[in-house]
Amino acid sequence: LAQFKVVRAITAAGMAAVPFTIVGSMFLVFSILPQAFSFWPIVADIFSASFDKFTSLYMVANYATMGSLSLYFVLSLAYELTKIYAEEEELNMNPLNGALLALMAFVMTVPQIIFDGGMMKTVTSLKEGAVIADGWAMGNGVARFGTTGIFTAIIMAIVTVLIYRMCVKHNWVIKMPEAVPEGVSRGFTALVPGFVVAFVVIFINGLLVAMGTDIFKVIAIPFGFVSNLTNSWIGLMIIYLLTQLLWIVGIHGANIVFAFVSPIALANMAENAAGGHFAVAGEFSNMFVIAGGSGATLGLCLYIAFASKS
Repeated sequence: LAQFKVVRAITAAGMAAVPFTIVGSMFLVFSILPQAFSFWPIVADIFSASFDKFTSLYMVANYATMGSLSLYFVLSLAYELTKIYAEEEELNMNPLNGALLALMAFVMTVPQIIFDGGMMKTVTSLKEGAVIADGWAMGNGVARFGTTGIFTAIIMAIVTVLIYRMCVKHNWVIKMPEAVPEGVSRGFTALVPGFVVAFVVIFINGLLVAMGTDIFKVIAIPFGFVSNLTNSWIGLMIIYLLTQLLWIVGIHGANIVFAFVSPIALANMAENAAGGHFAVAGEFSNMFVIAGGSGATLGLCLYIAFASKS
């Protein structure tokens, strides 16, 4: 399982997103720092007279990271998966092209569209707490660019790269003469795959909209169940039992299982930042379950330090 290209790419994408979550979290912590010193009113007064006046400015860093995690996921996952296919199958696939094609596909799924009166229409709503302009739901940025879109981003990245791979394998690309600069040639190489990806996404979108739903709502059904599983003690037992069982048969259990759990933990962390109460969020596993590494070796180290005899 650890050798599956998709699993390796998802793992790499999750690791690539970590620095951005840390940056965004630090600005969030800074913005709510006065709450930690509520017993000391002078701290709140100092913040109110100084830093609070610039909250809208520095919290942009949070919205651009935690509020846009899906963009980082779709780009990094598509890049890594394209790179893996290019290297291991010796295909003329450019990772940057794969990443940009996946970004295009994902963005095409974001607007909310309905089928009404025999025609497709973008949703518009100006209700308080639910602002949707021409299909784009807003809330500290584009709502679906945040953690709600992570699983859609994963699916679209995988589908896009597979389409790109199919086009390259069947030579459905425009080849330029060797004298053409690499940057120009790369752009034309992605032209045909770009059209194929666009038509596929449009077809899927249209079919789902005609059925009264969209890809975000469809993907939320199975992944919603998995997300709920991570927030029950039975679900946690299953996750960690499966991880250790894979280790027993010689498979890196953490790499396999947490390639899928990590996006959920990141999504839960963003929900907690907005007032949620999810236990499995961020670095829950490293903090409370496997302190010291995959083998939970911290306890062993302490035992050796204080109980060993030599």
